[in-house]
Amino acid sequence: MRIQRLAVLLFVIVTGSRALSLSDLPHEIDGKHNDHYDHEVFLGKDNAEEFEHLTETESKRRLGLIVDKIDNNGDGKVTEVELTDWIWYVRTSFVANDTNRLWLHHDHEDGKLSWSAFIKKAFGKFDENPDSPHSPLYTKRARVKEERRRWEAADANKDNLLTKAEFMYFIHPEEGKHTKDIPVLEYTDMLDTNGDGKIDIDEFAG
Repeated sequence: MRIQRLAVLLFVIVTGSRALSLSDLPHEIDGKHNDHYDHEVFLGKDNAEEFEHLTETESKRRLGLIVDKIDNNGDGKVTEVELTDWIWYVRTSFVANDTNRLWLHHDHEDGKLSWSAFIKKAFGKFDENPDSPHSPLYTKRARVKEERRRWEAADANKDNLLTKAEFMYFIHPEEGKHTKDIPVLEYTDMLDTNGDGKIDIDEFAG
């Protein structure tokens, strides 16, 4: 019963705030609720995958341990506030782990990552002018521009280098006040199929 109430609370909180979403999975598939979505939001992506392979008995045992962690005041109940705090904890942990993983993937010097080093690692080549038809990055120029916009927003001191802390806002711009508009701009660009800088009714409906 406790797990069922937890699932209901989770559904209410997650569907009520996009900012709490920790999963790229659809919330519904063919009009039916997707349990895997809840698993990722509640457990985190890595743990959710592990839980998929556990027996029902072991899964319930581990969920019970997690519920005990969520129950901050130890009253045997999980409130909406406690569940919200837990989801934010899972989110923060995911962002930190994702930043650490990707940071190790790049070639940085003295704790700072240069734009050229990032582009070389991300695209295999670097060019100052990807808009030139002769540029090896010409076919990927739109993506390079998108990455550059993220980079400049995350680069707080404007030295064209990213520290690990700045890199976190580069890969997760939704986490920072100074970068939170980036996902909106990227989504707008995706909808603006004719490239006129506006979203007409057909583009919005599409």
